[in-house]
Amino acid sequence: MQRGDSRLLPILVIAASAASTIATLVLAFYGIYFFFFFIPLAFGLPWSIKKLRRNKARKQWNVEDLR
Repeated sequence: MQRGDSRLLPILVIAASAASTIATLVLAFYGIYFFFFFIPLAFGLPWSIKKLRRNKARKQWNVEDLR
């Protein structure tokens, strides 16, 4: 048990450091794109879908009134 743990520890340390390095690079190089594209898209899309549905319903209501 002790021997297996000692073999596994360096692999875990290497994996954790590689993951943190990759995360740092992604945040450094793609942080601008993330903040200016994905966040507005994630928060703006539900509102725009509601607005489109509301406008579509309003247009259908107006068409029914004109008939």
